[in-house]
Amino acid sequence: MHKNCGRIRNYFAALSKPDGFENWVIAKVEIKAAVTADELDSNVNSNEINVQIKKKKKNYALIIVEDNIVSFEVYLIRIMNKSNDRFNTSSSESGKKNKADFLQYLSDENMFLDNTISFNKDEITEFVCDVGDGNPIHRTENAVVPGLLMFDGLLELYSVLSCEIKYILPVFEGEKIEIYRKADGLEAWIWRDADKKDAGYVKVFETKY
Repeated sequence: MHKNCGRIRNYFAALSKPDGFENWVIAKVEIKAAVTADELDSNVNSNEINVQIKKKKKNYALIIVEDNIVSFEVYLIRIMNKSNDRFNTSSSESGKKNKADFLQYLSDENMFLDNTISFNKDEITEFVCDVGDGNPIHRTENAVVPGLLMFDGLLELYSVLSCEIKYILPVFEGEKIEIYRKADGLEAWIWRDADKKDAGYVKVFETKY
């Protein structure tokens, strides 16, 4: 657990307060901060955290969580199908690739494996209880990993707080996330082979710094 996760999780807990977002997922988060993650806990000059639902449509919403130090712009979408096979897997941005194509992609983009992370059920349960996230998709069998828990995990590896993180496909408990570094950020990929005929690498999120 990142040493600053207590302070960071205050913002995550604030995001969990608005009602009416069960079975929604985070599509993108833009974080702007006056400090790095390592400096956050030592900064005692923060104001009260404010939460504002800036926009809410049928299947799309924007929530802003901020104080005078950090601002989170959180874009959410409503999920239409929660099955492991059909949960947003039609996204063209996932760029499913077989092993040979994936290795060529890494070479073409000058990317290299930098870290791997995964999240088990206990870690997911601890996180959702800690921040008060009542979304049922994080409490089912083969639970979906909360997007902000993945961001929390990234802070354990990288101390860059100001960034944009775009979530492309859901990650499920126990899946190994391979994090590849590129010039302007990171890409996270998972090898999925539950259906042997359709096995491949899929991109699950990416960050820009």
